[in-house]
Amino acid sequence: MKQKVLPLVFLAAFSIQSFAQEETANAVFIDLSSTIIGVTSGGFGIGAGYERALNNYFSVLGNFSVIGFEVNGGEYLGIGVIVYGRTYPFSGGTAVREFFISIGGGYSYIDIKYNGEEDVSNIVEAKILVGWKFVFGHPNGIFLEPAAGIGFVFADKVNTPPGMGTVPLSNKIQYGVSLGYAF
Repeated sequence: MKQKVLPLVFLAAFSIQSFAQEETANAVFIDLSSTIIGVTSGGFGIGAGYERALNNYFSVLGNFSVIGFEVNGGEYLGIGVIVYGRTYPFSGGTAVREFFISIGGGYSYIDIKYNGEEDVSNIVEAKILVGWKFVFGHPNGIFLEPAAGIGFVFADKVNTPPGMGTVPLSNKIQYGVSLGYAF
């Protein structure tokens, strides 16, 4: 009996310690990648999100984006939401700074209107990202967050406006940058 109880006590103590929160950390950010995609396509783009630390090494975050533009006489509208679980494996004091690994999933709606026809794609996606959060200030401050990884798209079809080549969502290497404030 003692051999079974001792590992349970150790596991409980480790769990309490690893989930003890020394410092609350949050971040709000603008997804500059959405803006860049929209503006370079001759339209608009905006993305924003919120990150909440669960403890010193883990956080959750959500990101919402809207991109719209015209191309070759057609209209493109993309709306997406994605939720990530994120770990900061080498973090010393708070989970919202330094090197991170994110795994997430989300949904995107793409509406393309061209020559009087409308084509809609409903897309489920998964992403794995690695990046670094550069926080200027301690413990709070403005941050710049470059990231890169791979995205996996699960859809029957991913529509492309004529003349565009590829849509921002596809099974490929992805990269981006966010600008925000950690508090």
